[in-house]
Amino acid sequence: MPDKYGVEHDLYCYPDSPVLINFLNIRNEALLEEAETEFSLVRASEYQPSFEVFDLNHLIHWMLFFVLIFNKEFLNHQINNA
Repeated sequence: MPDKYGVEHDLYCYPDSPVLINFLNIRNEALLEEAETEFSLVRASEYQPSFEVFDLNHLIHWMLFFVLIFNKEFLNHQINNA
């Protein structure tokens, strides 16, 4: 039976699980979503944008972000967990 990504086994998920492989080794969908939310809230509260400097590093980061978000074939499947 296909999982939420539309394949029998997604190379980027844990075996027999629809959860994407992650550095925290969390295999429970609800727990992973909660951890992602907490990490996102902490990072968002720490963010301080700087519009004074836009150098090569910023350009490279922006280009990689663009490729990952808008080129859905980059990881051989749709990126559903962005």
